[in-house]
Parts: sequence; C-alpha cells; structure tokens
Amino acid sequence: ALPGADDAALRATRARALTGEAKMALYLGDFAAAAERAAQAVALAREAGDDAVLAYALYHMAIPSQVRSPAAALALYDEALALFS
Repeated sequence: ALPGADDAALRATRARALTGEAKMALYLGDFAAAAERAAQAVALAREAGDDAVLAYALYHMAIPSQVRSPAAALALYDEALALFS
C-alpha cells in the first residue's frame, strides 16, 4: 500500500488504471477484455465514490455492450452523461 493513502484513494487509482486498460483494449479491438476491465473499474469507482472515474468507466463499458445490447449501452451512456454534467 502507498503510505498515507486510504482505501478509497487506492480503489480510485486502480479504477483509473483499469479504465485505461479498457480503453487500450478497445483500440486493439478486444471488446471482451474492454468490457471486463471496464466492469471492474465501475465496481471500484463506485466503492471509492469517485464520480469522475466512474463516468469514464461507464463510458468505456458502454462501447463494447452496444453490439449485444443497445438498450444496456444506452443506460450506461445515460448514467455516464449524468456524472459528466
């Protein structure tokens, strides 16, 4: 653990890193990996209470879900947009 860092800060940092991994997986066309990393990031960002990280994680989770469930993707985009606003 990082000295002086609380659990929420560590979770938010990990969520940020996972969101970056999801973004890279999207660029590489690995939508399964992107969805998995983004879902992990969403869970950690929610636990940490970090809305900024959560918004980006939701956005990156919505992209691969567009193919299998456009309605689910729209719900994720809507939640992300509300957090960005």
